[in-house]
Amino acid sequence: VHRIFCWDAASGERLRTLDTAPGHVRRGAFSADGALVLTAAADGSARIWRTDAAAAGGGDAGVPLCSRLDAARVLLAAFSPDGAQVLAASGVEAAAKLWSAKTGECLHTLRGHTSLVTSATFSPRCGEHVLTASTDGTARMWSAASGEAVYEFRGHAGPVLLAASSPDGTKVLTASADGTAKLWNARTGECMVTLGGHGGSVGVAVFSPTGSQVLTAADDGTPRLWCAFSGRQCLAFSGQILSARSALFSPDGMQVAIVSDDGSVKLWGADTGKCLTSLADGYGVYTSVAFVVRDLEADMPAGQSAQRAWMC
Repeated sequence: VHRIFCWDAASGERLRTLDTAPGHVRRGAFSADGALVLTAAADGSARIWRTDAAAAGGGDAGVPLCSRLDAARVLLAAFSPDGAQVLAASGVEAAAKLWSAKTGECLHTLRGHTSLVTSATFSPRCGEHVLTASTDGTARMWSAASGEAVYEFRGHAGPVLLAASSPDGTKVLTASADGTAKLWNARTGECMVTLGGHGGSVGVAVFSPTGSQVLTAADDGTPRLWCAFSGRQCLAFSGQILSARSALFSPDGMQVAIVSDDGSVKLWGADTGKCLTSLADGYGVYTSVAFVVRDLEADMPAGQSAQRAWMC
């Protein structure tokens, strides 16, 4: 049985478990309100689950709300900001697809890349655009409404492994096997700055919640933090880290969660670059991690919320 775990990001306590269908879970993503989790598995299935145990009849296993995406051979998946659409890519073709989260109907197929699509994400605010990256060495921006291409971001000397929008939607971040990450003007498609210095393929690159910083991680085992405006390196994370599978900032920007190639998950101080805690529990190898902020504690003061980390 393959599982998804919910953790308290402050204490490292495991709070809840979702037992998924057979098939190694490669990706997990939250809906904007934190009520749903979208999973993509190695067997090609994508499913939507409730995170609230009460909604699942009081059990811890959760309930799959949608299984009609199974035929899509999905390996990459994400919710639109309003939760109405699901963006999916198989990782074995030169296209991504947009689906209705409610019906499972395919709305658009995003075609234009000449080689495999390696990542696919929505723009963060209203989900107006979709960003894709490809082994053809480019990233592309698409209209989520029409499925038409808007911009092509070309300039890397190797496969582009991911592409992401800044929180305000003004910049695009790409990471490549050429050992660099690049920041682009999302309105013109022009390259603004190149983040160099890694000693290997850059497979992870994420914006901080404010968009003022960028975290990159590469095969050299040294995640780095950069200024998103000047391209200056702010710090390198201390301690031995294997090549990172995925990473992200906590919603308050004070922590960074990094999933290493050995399957371990650690939380790091974004201001110090030092390890704060490890979420490893002996349950197996993890491939992704996500934070969610919800008012889960009945006795929590008004206006405060609890940070939780989910791991797949």
